[in-house]
This record gives sequence, C-alpha cells and structure tokens, in this order.
Amino acid sequence: MSKEEFVEAHNDAVIQMIRENNMKKGSSGCFIATAAYGTPLAKEISLLRQFRDEHLARYRMGQAFIMSYYRLSPPIAEIIKQNGVLRIITRTALRPVIWFLRQRSG
Repeated sequence: MSKEEFVEAHNDAVIQMIRENNMKKGSSGCFIATAAYGTPLAKEISLLRQFRDEHLARYRMGQAFIMSYYRLSPPIAEIIKQNGVLRIITRTALRPVIWFLRQRSG
C-alpha cells in the first residue's frame, strides 16, 4: 500500500467514524447551526455537513477541528437554542460561510 493509499484509507475511516458517531447520537453533528436554524434539515446545514465530510474530514487539521468542535460545541449550541437573539446572531455570523459554500458548490 502506497503512502497516498494509506492516507486515503485513513481519511475514509475517519469520515465513516464521524458519520457513525453522528448517527448514534441522532445528530448531523452541526450542533451550533442546528440550534441557530432550529432544525437539522435546513439546507444551510446540508452545505455545512457536505463541506465537513468532503473537505475538512480529509485532512488532519480538519479532523482535529471536527473532534474539538464535537467536544466543545454542544453546550454552546444549547445556550443558542434557548435564546432567540443568539439564534439570529449565529445565523448572521454563519451567513458569509454559507454564501461561500454556495459559491463553491456551483
């Protein structure tokens, strides 16, 4: 197995672990965005999830970010979920990210 094949297999395993972990928790893993938009089915969350799976999860730094986010964000998301003003602020803060992802996806 070449180094590239090993890295690809490792990345695929990490992505699978992330998906399985989210399925066990009944979550998309996008805790803060779900709290801000009120549902894991929002199209904005689909864009974030797709970026996580197709880009972030493929690199060690992205994987570290994902794991840190999963560890730190649930209590923050709970606060956002309970406060209408924080939901608006969070959606506003996510707007440039969502715009950028929409531009990338065509």
